[in-house]
Amino acid sequence: MALGRPLLPLPPDPVSAAPAAGGSRGKSPRRMAPSSFVLPCLLAGIMCMCLRALGGCPPVVSQVRVTVRSGVPPAGEEGGAVAASGTAQRQMTQAAAEQQQQQQQQQQQQQQPGGGGRQYAFLLALSNHKTGTFQLDCLTRAIAQATEQPVIWRPEEIFTEEVGAHLVYQRQVRPGRPLMVSSGHAPNQLCYRRGPRPYSVGPSCPNYRLPCAPDGTPMLSLNGCFLNLPATHLGAPGLAHFYRNPLDIVISALWYHTQDPIPHIETWLRYPAGSTLDAIVSHGVPREELLALGLNSEELQGVSFAALLRGLPEDRAVQLQFWTSAPELYTMARQYRILKQLPGAFQIRFEDAQRDLVGSITPLLQEFFPNDTQAIVENVRRFKCDPASWTPEELSQSNHVTAAKHPPGSRERLQRVLWEHPRIWRHLCALAQALDYELPMPCPPPGGEAGTIMPGSGAGVGQQVQAQQRYGQQQQALRAQQERIMEFMQRKAELGEQVQRPQAEQQASAEQQQQRQQALAEQQALMEQQPAEQGPLLQQAEQQAQEQSAQQVEQQARQQPGQQAGQQARATEVERQAQQAGPEALAAAGEQQQSLAGSTRLTTA
Repeated sequence: MALGRPLLPLPPDPVSAAPAAGGSRGKSPRRMAPSSFVLPCLLAGIMCMCLRALGGCPPVVSQVRVTVRSGVPPAGEEGGAVAASGTAQRQMTQAAAEQQQQQQQQQQQQQQPGGGGRQYAFLLALSNHKTGTFQLDCLTRAIAQATEQPVIWRPEEIFTEEVGAHLVYQRQVRPGRPLMVSSGHAPNQLCYRRGPRPYSVGPSCPNYRLPCAPDGTPMLSLNGCFLNLPATHLGAPGLAHFYRNPLDIVISALWYHTQDPIPHIETWLRYPAGSTLDAIVSHGVPREELLALGLNSEELQGVSFAALLRGLPEDRAVQLQFWTSAPELYTMARQYRILKQLPGAFQIRFEDAQRDLVGSITPLLQEFFPNDTQAIVENVRRFKCDPASWTPEELSQSNHVTAAKHPPGSRERLQRVLWEHPRIWRHLCALAQALDYELPMPCPPPGGEAGTIMPGSGAGVGQQVQAQQRYGQQQQALRAQQERIMEFMQRKAELGEQVQRPQAEQQASAEQQQQRQQALAEQQALMEQQPAEQGPLLQQAEQQAQEQSAQQVEQQARQQPGQQAGQQARATEVERQAQQAGPEALAAAGEQQQSLAGSTRLTTA
């Protein structure tokens, strides 16, 4: 039997197929099939034995053996056996290749642990103001405790080059446990101005973190900035970013900043409001928008920004809060658009985290910390990182969750206030579109002026136009009312001075008259008391004076008869005057008589 015979079965020999004479049959090719099938079976068995060491042999040979033992092989058995041997070879080759591929995958997983099979050098976890900073900080603590490795906290801003150097020179990256870097602010964004020619780039902006016009003036924009991330040989950078609906951020920030007492981490709220307004303008907000709210930075240096927000009507306060948050809102939107294009970046909506925090962070943990996912989830529950699991007492004591502290309908009313401001609403629409959000109220057509109606725009835009017109009229009426109030206050102050002056004079004269009447009453009462109290004393003094005067008269009569007569006459005159003058004069008379007596004694001596 030749090895190169065709795979199809040969037709039977017509001579041998005919019956022999005498009823004996000739040899049939079927009788030769078992002998012709031996060689392929032997070859298949030898190949199976050789491949058994690599991973086993498929059960093709055993099936062939069963067929041979049946004693009645089907037609074309020789060709079928050869076809079966070829199929067995192909199956064995495929099984060997699959086994080798599985071994290579196991080796790769041992060398590069992780949910996606990648080696990460660090995980940069980011949030923005009122976008889940509390949840991110709590998650960072849960990861640090589960992985038993320190965390780099960068509360202000992240210098990505320093993070890369920290990884390369100071730390060893452990498989499945990248270094954790956490921050409540966006990483460095490098912003450049447009060049003088089309498609050309000019120098960087004066504040490299803020987009700017060709002349370098900062502005609010979604374009012109790039994200700078470190790249090291230790592994790929991993990123996690919490973001939120910009409309809800503004309202939540207003409620957070107007709390009393001021949150301890928001120290800038205690700064003078005038300096804060100047800083807002330096970040790209037009000063005209603040002046339209009646806010002049030069006149607000003596009051804190928190006191300014609390003192303004809520409609104006929420507009001021938008302009305060606008630069960071644009930074968040630019960051979202950049990270959306990067592999290894997980972006988590704040609203999803509010509904199910564990479910929203589980894919992130499985990617970066596959061996510690369960331990981290347990820490998240134990640390109460999800405000949805808090008790009413815990919600009331926390200054991070503020929505429950305001009456129902407050959020919707403030949303309508922002919607009725055409320029603010246009900014919010651009931000929401960049962040893949839908706002509750319709947006103006892109590219046109606020309030223009486009074909097919529907009644919503028409309502917005009317609302914007009402807003303009309300602003004019508000400014006129403020002017009238200032005039009224000035006139009131002038009238107050005129009224207070005669009132003060009348009050002073009345007080003086009352004091005089009181003094006269006291003097009269004293006069009534003095005769009863001083009468015996005056009589005794008068008697003593008479005796002394008699003695003096006698002595003077002996020495100077003429002088004695004059002194006696004066004493009699003094006594008479004293009786006429009253009690006070009697006392004076007594003193005078004593002085006369003294002079008499001196004369006698």
